[in-house]
Amino acid sequence: LAHMDTAYNRLLEDAYRISPLTLGDAGAAGGIHKRWRVAEAHLRVVGFEPDARSLQETKAHSPSHYIYLATGLYNKAGTLTLYQAKTKTDSSLLKPLMPFLGKFPKAERFETVSTVPMQVDRLDTALARAGIDDVDCIKIDTQGSELYILQGAVEALSRASGVEVEVEFTALYENQPLFAEVDSLLRSAGFHLFDLAPVYWKRKIGKNIGRSKGQIIYADALYLKDPEVITRVYDREDLRKAKLLKAIFIATLYGYFDFALEIAKIVAPMMKPEEYRTLTEGICAKGEISSRLSYVWGKKSIGRTLRKVARAVDPDPGVWQLADSILGNVGER
Repeated sequence: LAHMDTAYNRLLEDAYRISPLTLGDAGAAGGIHKRWRVAEAHLRVVGFEPDARSLQETKAHSPSHYIYLATGLYNKAGTLTLYQAKTKTDSSLLKPLMPFLGKFPKAERFETVSTVPMQVDRLDTALARAGIDDVDCIKIDTQGSELYILQGAVEALSRASGVEVEVEFTALYENQPLFAEVDSLLRSAGFHLFDLAPVYWKRKIGKNIGRSKGQIIYADALYLKDPEVITRVYDREDLRKAKLLKAIFIATLYGYFDFALEIAKIVAPMMKPEEYRTLTEGICAKGEISSRLSYVWGKKSIGRTLRKVARAVDPDPGVWQLADSILGNVGER
């Protein structure tokens, strides 16, 4: 198994040498998710965080070769107002809808403590200025402006294999686009919706009544691109092969081993038979490991189920926000 894993990783490393594994992170406060640590030696990160308070902390806790820029992103270049919230991660280029937010607990974290002018630009332009001509995955969590950023990322989306984006089902900010608009744009760019990790809020007026699930407010959404679409972007076969291998890595990173095998069929004609066998065996081996870990996590879920039963009998008055699931197919965060 160790030999198989080494050969599988060598295939990916060959792809990384041709085209570095690149993550574009818009709304980079707090750094990248721990799922990416397995690729840290080969990972190139370009993060954008307009809130200077969050940017400084993120830089301090990230590897030195990651690039973090104090650049605001939008669908065109210009100057907008950044509404700096009491809680740094809730700052936004859109004004918070306090009358609606005030219906829920802890709304004060969205309150604007100051406003500052912010230079914004398109993601495509910002990446080019940073010397990045290709990106494999885009993560966007910018408190309401996600659609506007995607509208300024036409070139980046044409090359990306995955997008992780926060989507809202009800507006928390003025002029905030909702899930349907984000979903329509990404589907038109060749992406499939793979998962949603929704978050529910209960209103203050009844947060002690009934069970803990309230209104669905937002979710993290995962989109992965159709592999046939990926192959149309690159003329050179070595670049197509590298891009598809990186798409396989991203699919396995989120636990979608079946989709990884589907992508492998597309890349098969570009590989030697022994390489293809190594690739598919490596995907299956990692899927088997994930299944075993899921069994361990499943045992933990028994405790969570018992806690849910207890809450049904005696609801916890302190519970008003519920994250119903986790993004991807890999067990607990």
